[in-house]
Amino acid sequence: MAKPAPVRGVKLADAARVLSRLERKRVTPSQVRTMLVLGSDACALHPQRQGATRPFTADDLSIARVLMQLRKAGVSAVVARIIVEHCREGLIDAWRKQLPMALAVIGRRGLLLWRGQEPAGAVAWIDLVDVRRGVDAALAKETHTLAAIHTQDEVHAHT
Repeated sequence: MAKPAPVRGVKLADAARVLSRLERKRVTPSQVRTMLVLGSDACALHPQRQGATRPFTADDLSIARVLMQLRKAGVSAVVARIIVEHCREGLIDAWRKQLPMALAVIGRRGLLLWRGQEPAGAVAWIDLVDVRRGVDAALAKETHTLAAIHTQDEVHAHT
């Protein structure tokens, strides 16, 4: 049986809605933009061409969840963003390979470690398996809902 095609991504407001459901608290489009789009100088990290919409993928939403959990653990916003940006490729690789890894924060350093190896003195310990759990399904559900609404709108436009 073939695997379903991966979800390409959702728009900013839809990403905020998915994160709100996953985190069980309100996440605004502005918060998503701050976490995933804007750099420290408030300019876009990866500018899109004029009029293009940036799609937010499961990896993006998982990165946002890591940032939110780091903030909840007391890590400053600046340090959290630096750590996540530094570890970004390793985080995404761990999720794609479904590795049982965690992100440990010691001082201003982030380390990717195997689950169960929490070092003494870690300011934050983020289980990456828990972070990713439910993201793909929530994103697929949101995409399916949006497709159904779009199809319904097309039907009404032609009647």
